[in-house]
Amino acid sequence: MKSLTLKLIIITTIIALVSVALMAGLANYTIKNQFDQYLREGSESSLLRPNLHMQLLQHMMGPSEERFLALVNRSMWIAAVIVIVVAGLASLVFADRITSPIKQLTKASRKIAAGEFHYRIPVSTHDEIGELAETFNTMAETLERNEQLNQQLYAGIAHELKTPLTIIQGNLEAVLDGVSEATPEKIAAIHTETLLLNRLINDLRDLTLAEAGQLKLQKKDVRINSVVKKVVELIQPMLSEKGITMNIDIPSGLPQVQADPDRLTQILYNLIGNALRHTSEKGKITLLAEPPVGDNKEIKVSVTDTGEGIPEEDLPYIFNHFYRVDQARTRAKGGSGVGLAIVRYLVEAHGGRVWAESEPGKGSIFSFTLPLS
Repeated sequence: MKSLTLKLIIITTIIALVSVALMAGLANYTIKNQFDQYLREGSESSLLRPNLHMQLLQHMMGPSEERFLALVNRSMWIAAVIVIVVAGLASLVFADRITSPIKQLTKASRKIAAGEFHYRIPVSTHDEIGELAETFNTMAETLERNEQLNQQLYAGIAHELKTPLTIIQGNLEAVLDGVSEATPEKIAAIHTETLLLNRLINDLRDLTLAEAGQLKLQKKDVRINSVVKKVVELIQPMLSEKGITMNIDIPSGLPQVQADPDRLTQILYNLIGNALRHTSEKGKITLLAEPPVGDNKEIKVSVTDTGEGIPEEDLPYIFNHFYRVDQARTRAKGGSGVGLAIVRYLVEAHGGRVWAESEPGKGSIFSFTLPLS
């Protein structure tokens, strides 16, 4: 028997039938017992001999009394049949109310399995069934959002890989066809594209590991000062090229943090590199580290730039992979598109938080926290 509705109807009807049968049997037994008791009490209180009085009372049980008892029994069984019919109809309605949301859930599950992530179940109650429907809808929304992110990821990867590969292929074909010579400048341009391609592949690898929760961290006690010094040395040529001033404000005696030095370097490099790309020439970038306040057991690090800023509606999405505020920005000027996503995953893997504040035309502030040692 596969139908849950039929099972509920049969079970409910059987329960009603057994209950009514027990009630009718108990009522019939009680009536007979009361009549016998009446006869016995009457015989004991009579002045006649008990046997003679019992014979007289039994003789008084004529056709009318027998019809009365039969009518009572028949009425009980008619009531029992009516109760069973009503119970069957009520169980039908009750079973339909229970199984209808389950049928909707089954239908929705099949649609989700078929890739229709937009399908939702109407929620009409606030009981356990309604809670189940709301939970299913939340799951469907998550799946739909993840599917959209995956599609954006695949499209972004294809776009980001296509650009450098097209440039490399075009230059090599030009050299092979004799259209251009293999000059040092041409080889340097191809080398630059291969470096960008290699960096993108490394970023995608880190992003994939981070999303899968398989990014290994070698945590130990680290001083922010030493990591910042290393990052500034790496990025100094780009700062000098654009004439951007780099201010570092790290108080002396700042407590050590529990972090992976290489990953912390990657976090700061990505944030400062992002600020560098969005800050115009002669601008300023400030790196600030703040000690813990009160009972707080983490330090806060901020990277502030004087760039063009980020519109408010874009702030919730800037840590998504391949998201760009300016969709027209090229890969060369806008980075690989996964740098900030990697920052978010790395910071969260360290047990910290990351967020951004910005005002268009006045620059942006990217902040993150790290737990103390």
